[in-house]
Amino acid sequence: MRKINEKDGCTLMVTMEMITSSLILPFIICKGGFGKKLMTTWKEHHVETTRNAMVVFTENHWQKENTMKTYLNGIHQLFPG
Repeated sequence: MRKINEKDGCTLMVTMEMITSSLILPFIICKGGFGKKLMTTWKEHHVETTRNAMVVFTENHWQKENTMKTYLNGIHQLFPG
């Protein structure tokens, strides 16, 4: 019998721009090492549509201080000033 860890997975943050009510830049946190090779490879995940997703990694796929700063920097780049 295979053991399944219900806490394994990823965290997905979905953000909406209030004025236009449009979804912007999904932020995905996967299990892995923050700032390691896998994270640099997946820095920006391009999907078939025009939207992109920011992908980062932490040891347990949870939101932490460094991932929140990365997320806020990504949002700031979308809306400078």
